[in-house]
Amino acid sequence: MARNELIMWGIGLTELEAQAIRHAARGRARLATWSGDTLPQAEDLDRDEPFLVLATWSAWGRASQAVPVLEGVTRAVILSEDADAETVQNATASGADAAINTPLEQDSLTAVIERAISVRRLYDDIYRMTQEIVLERELLSRKNEQLKFINGFLARTAESMDPVELLGIAQAELSKLVDISALHACIWGPQDDAAFEAELFLAENISASAHQSWCSLLLESAASLSSRKLKDYRIVQLPAHGRIVRPPSKGRTLILPLKAAGDVFGCIAVAGSINYSLGRDQVELMHSAVSHLGLALRNAILFSEARNEADYDSLTMIHNRRAFERRLKEEIVRHQRYGHPMSLLMLDIDRFKPINDSYGHLAGDAVLAAVARTIRNAVRTCDYPARYGGEEFAVILPQTSGVQASVLAERLRHEIAGLDFFEEGAHFRITASIGIADIAPDSPHITAPQLIRRSDRALYGAKHQGRNQVVVAPYENECPSIAAMH
Repeated sequence: MARNELIMWGIGLTELEAQAIRHAARGRARLATWSGDTLPQAEDLDRDEPFLVLATWSAWGRASQAVPVLEGVTRAVILSEDADAETVQNATASGADAAINTPLEQDSLTAVIERAISVRRLYDDIYRMTQEIVLERELLSRKNEQLKFINGFLARTAESMDPVELLGIAQAELSKLVDISALHACIWGPQDDAAFEAELFLAENISASAHQSWCSLLLESAASLSSRKLKDYRIVQLPAHGRIVRPPSKGRTLILPLKAAGDVFGCIAVAGSINYSLGRDQVELMHSAVSHLGLALRNAILFSEARNEADYDSLTMIHNRRAFERRLKEEIVRHQRYGHPMSLLMLDIDRFKPINDSYGHLAGDAVLAAVARTIRNAVRTCDYPARYGGEEFAVILPQTSGVQASVLAERLRHEIAGLDFFEEGAHFRITASIGIADIAPDSPHITAPQLIRRSDRALYGAKHQGRNQVVVAPYENECPSIAAMH
């Protein structure tokens, strides 16, 4: 039966973890704790009817046996800070509805508690209806289907930490609820300034005539929901599902905000082949599913940001070589799939060793940081700057021809030459040599090492011709002569 008091169980928790959970509950639920050795019995389960069970990974095996999978009970496992993806998968496979990493963060705990309360309330609604409206079996059946849908949606969205995969899962699951021909999304950064940068997730089977219409709709919706101006955006392709996507039309498009912890950080656009006329149950389920999708996407974004921290060079605060090599392979695959042009820029600071010898390594570090900052400020959001090694930098330029890359390189060369450095009363300036290799849309297959070698040869040409130059590498079937640009 439904209870007036909501009770959570904590198994194997430390006192600090228990305090954090009580604080996140904000008085809406009481926490009863059990040690990893003393587990609750069947009579405890009947007495408390907990809506949420949180157990540490060390106690999970015994706890999952003491508290089997029950309707209306959410089971969450607490993992260590360094738990890898395999451990998370094992926890999910063993019946965990949610996984939380230590140290426990209030936002994550609050999200799990709110989701568990939502599931319990839905279960209590169903239970009350079975007691009060025994004859209305059709209504009960619908509620069971709703619970099944929500639980299935939660389970599927827990399978991935990749935003592209999550949006694909959302389209597949929401298609069970309403007619969907396409699902697009817009996600933007933290609301810490008057402008925002956004990522547009568009289906790759979108028609050419519809592309700009969907971009405009998503960006206008983002500006309205965030109350900020657009600073920049990049497009991320979603795998194709079904028929060609047509332009958005009135009555056949739903715009739904994505929220987490009360903040709107994105929206999805759902397109149907017929005008939408949703019943009350469909509307509620749609909003509930999108609410859970928002939490899953925010967690995926936080996971991606944490992974990115390991991919950055601590001195220059741009990507390191390992991340660069991984991203270059991805961009080449994307180029080969869609036929967009792309370029690779390699930049080397001229005569860097004498700077270290004359002014010291701290001065050399200041030069590296200043050059990285100049590159970072000059490129677009979709570009990928990295420290390749030592005093050498690289920039991946998607959807950029060699001519366009040359314009950027010339601007970089000029701005770097204008940097002023002061060290122990001395003033000095630097220059940089830049090599560019591009891939034309109709070019044959090329690998990442081949593209790097071409740009390296162009950089060597710039050095050989006197430094402070920009050189574009020829295509393999062209004359080997290299033309310098000023």
